Amino acid sequence: MIDLIIVGIAQFCAVFALVMNSKLLRDDRWVLAMLNSWFISVTQFIFIYVVARTEAPVATFFCAALGGSLGCGASHLFYTHFLWRKEI
Repeated sequence: MIDLIIVGIAQFCAVFALVMNSKLLRDDRWVLAMLNSWFISVTQFIFIYVVARTEAPVATFFCAALGGSLGCGASHLFYTHFLWRKEI
């Protein structure tokens, strides 16, 4: 059970960081994107490590998919509400 939670959180964080990197690079914030890439590597390593040891691949898939979809939406909302500066 703990593995499913770890996979969900790791996938949430990985997708959150991937979406954030996309937005950072689009807006030419490449230094932040470089730092964020380290976070992507850590979260993907954790995800792969746990998935390789799983005994419940279907449940692991659904937890990963849920975490990833929530991470995508959360990253977009975080960026648009806190980091994006609207030009007048």
